[in-house]
Amino acid sequence: MNIYHLNKTIGNTWGVNSKYLYNLDFNKDGWDDFALYAWADYSPGGIKTNESKIIIVNNKISLIGQDNIDTVKSCTFLNNDSLQQTIEYNTLSGYKCENGIQRIRRIDTVFTSFFFSQGDTIEGLAFSGLSEFFLSSRTESMNYLIWEGNVFIEFFKIDQHFGLINHEPKYLVFKMTEGNSVKLGWIKLETIESSKIILHEVVIEK
Repeated sequence: MNIYHLNKTIGNTWGVNSKYLYNLDFNKDGWDDFALYAWADYSPGGIKTNESKIIIVNNKISLIGQDNIDTVKSCTFLNNDSLQQTIEYNTLSGYKCENGIQRIRRIDTVFTSFFFSQGDTIEGLAFSGLSEFFLSSRTESMNYLIWEGNVFIEFFKIDQHFGLINHEPKYLVFKMTEGNSVKLGWIKLETIESSKIILHEVVIEK
């Protein structure tokens, strides 16, 4: 196996339209193989967005992918000031509606790369022809509305991590096809608050 130790950090956890794009030529052959994209934004309207992606630049490379089905729910309750509050969240956010009315808003299907842990196998999983995959994303927003003289608060919070949780390194498995030669490899990385990527290593068969 050829092992490329990188220990590269891309992006940050806070910013106003803060964008980073890192092109990776892991085997130093003069051609970029992947691009890692990280974006952090805080809009004047109070919407905070953090996201990261991996983009396949080399058309000889493909990643193992999967459909992720996620249920987005809402929880409506009265807070300590007797004001109505609604929180919208998805499964991976970890939020629990304990003292409110829970409703299902929608069911999302998002195609992403398959994130492996050490010791997992790839048997039965297919490589995708897509070139762009979310690693992680997080969006938070708050709106204040006046209604009949009272303050009606709606707080929308949507967390979608797409398999990469903070400080939990995972492996993305890829194959590189050149003529009749097919080599398997992996990328080890993690995200912090969805918009900061730590790229640990790339490994590929000799």
